Amino acid sequence: MLAGVTAGLIEERARQSGIPVDRRARTVAELDDREVWLVNALHGIRPVTEWRGRPMKAAPAERVPEWRKWLDEVMESLPGE
Repeated sequence: MLAGVTAGLIEERARQSGIPVDRRARTVAELDDREVWLVNALHGIRPVTEWRGRPMKAAPAERVPEWRKWLDEVMESLPGE
């Protein structure tokens, strides 16, 4: 994961909510049937909905609505926008 403001906010909230956060390398196969997100400042939280070219399935994005709502509430516009 590249360090970024959005990822940092999500990690901070997770820790404050008692959700364990650990940075470590994972293989793509280890993500099979797990809820996976891509996050950035432009698009916010985007769930992985399929794995192309692999016999894997993407887990339902059950947590995304709650976390998107929270992220929308804490994000601030840049000056002049």
